[in-house]
This record gives sequence, structure tokens and C-alpha cells, in this order.
Amino acid sequence: MFNGDSHLRSFGTLFVGQVAASTSNADDVVLDRRNAHILSDKRDEYTIFFVSRGRMAFEQMGRQATVLAGQFILADHGRPWRFAMSGDYAAATMVIPRALLDARFEDIRRALVQPITADTGLGRIVCAYLSGMADLTAMTEIAGREVLASSALDVIATTFEQHVGAMGNLSAQESKLRMVKQYLRRNLDNPDLSVTVISDEQGVTPRTLNRLFARDGTTPIKWLWEQRLRASHCALLESRVQNVTQAAFEFGFSDVSHFSRAFKKAFGVSPREVLYRGC
Repeated sequence: MFNGDSHLRSFGTLFVGQVAASTSNADDVVLDRRNAHILSDKRDEYTIFFVSRGRMAFEQMGRQATVLAGQFILADHGRPWRFAMSGDYAAATMVIPRALLDARFEDIRRALVQPITADTGLGRIVCAYLSGMADLTAMTEIAGREVLASSALDVIATTFEQHVGAMGNLSAQESKLRMVKQYLRRNLDNPDLSVTVISDEQGVTPRTLNRLFARDGTTPIKWLWEQRLRASHCALLESRVQNVTQAAFEFGFSDVSHFSRAFKKAFGVSPREVLYRGC
């Protein structure tokens, strides 16, 4: 016999909730997300599962992992998955729009299906967010939810980035490229960044800098503008800016008209639509 329950509630730009299941026999409860489901619901999201009781076996992108109580894992709704819940199972869940997490950590795909434990520094904070945010959905101030959701995403993205970095297997060029990208993300508001400025700050020649980004099929400046657009989209979606002009200037654009044109070309909607309609 199978008993199960799940619920999700909106929390700012996120959805948080709980999943619980139990069986009276030794069989696992298996859930498959297949291509037909992906085409049907078109959910452009990630989900974090934090197992508080029991265990789950998860499979996606050819990766397999067993997630024990006190661990959490990231899954991509845009790809097929299978997970099996064993015995008396409970987990907190957080559903995150893809754009909001991608804007914070470009290599987020490498963090998929990688269990992280609650006994690490940032892992402990993430688990506290995951287990506690469902209880905070009764907050009446929408602005408070937005601020907490944004803060949670910052911590979550940093946790995954550190975890991926600790996994190793990076060449010297990949490590240097990651350092350059981190520098650029910290300086998106600087409109004066150029190949020369970036090279000088990072201690490499312009030629080496261009070669590093060529590994990803792009250039330093093209990548920089893409990150500025992603970050501004994220800020507009989370209502962290008051107007389109602020979004442009805070992320390195000196011309609001140019920003609006580039934004609409990248996302198919204007920055004003994102700010006021949450598109």
C-alpha cells in the first residue's frame, strides 16, 4: 500500500514545499519524468530536493546518485529523470525558474545530480533555507518574500559553484577561465571593461584571454554582455530594481535605448514587460 502527499506554495519568485511518501511493502515508489511530460508542461525550471527522512535514488543525464537524509540534490525539469523513494520518505523542495539560477552560476549543469550534505558550511545554510522557507510562506509582506528568495538563490548558487570547484578535474586553462569569469561577474557594473583592461587585471595577455574564451566558442566581450543581460533580466524579474534605467546602469549599460533593444533581442520581451508583468 502506498501513501503520499505533496504541496508547493509560491515564495517570491520561487516555489517551496514538501513531499512525503510511505509504503507498506519493500517496493520503492518510482516516478519518471519523460520527454512527453517535458513537451506537455514546458516547465523551464530546476528543483532542489532536500531529503529529511528516508532516501531517494535519482537518475538524470546518465548520472546516478543515492541521496540520504541530510543531503540535497539539484534536478533539471527540462531533461528526463527518474527517482525512487524508499520506505518512509520526506523531502523539502524548492522550484527555481531557470533564468534566475543560470544568471548566478553559468556552469550549473555540472552541479546536477551531485548530492551535497548539510554538514558543510554553506550546505548547512542551504538546508536551513530549504527546510524553513515552507514555514515562511505565511509572511504577508510580498517584498519580504522577494528579498529572502533572492538571498536564498545567492547562497544556493554559491554553494553549487564551490561544490563543482571542489570536484576538481579542471585543467589550468579551465581554472583560469573560471577566475576571469568570476572577476567579470563582480564587475558587471563597470562600463569601461575592455579586453585590455580585463587582461591587465587578470595578469594575462589579450591573446591568451581571447583563447580562454574561444574554448567556450565565444569572446570575452560577447560573454560579458551576455552576463550583463542575464543579470539585468534576473534583477527585473526579482524586482530588485525600480525601473528600466536603473537596470541598464547597474549592469554596465550607458545607453538605455541600446539596453532595451539588446534585451528584447535576447529574451523576446522588453525589460519593461519583465519588470511589470513578470514575463
